[in-house]
Amino acid sequence: MFLKGKTKKEIEKETQRKNAEAAIVELKKYLTETDYIIIKCLESGKNPGQEYAEISKKRSDARSLINKLEKEMQDMEVS
Repeated sequence: MFLKGKTKKEIEKETQRKNAEAAIVELKKYLTETDYIIIKCLESGKNPGQEYAEISKKRSDARSLINKLEKEMQDMEVS
C-alpha cells in the first residue's frame, strides 16, 4: 500500500493561503466596522479625508492590502 502525503512546498503554500484568507477577513471586518464614519460624513456633507484622516488612510491601506493578498492567492492557484 502506498500513501501520498503533502510535500513541504504544498504545506507552505496551504499555510500561506490560510494566513492570507485570515488577514483578508480581518481587514474586511475593519472596513465594515468603520463604514459608519464614511456614511456619517456623507450625510453631513463633510470630507472624510479631512475629518477622519487617520481612519481614511487606514481604510485605504486595508483595501490595498486586500487587493494585494487576493492577487497573491490567485497567483498561488495558477502556479
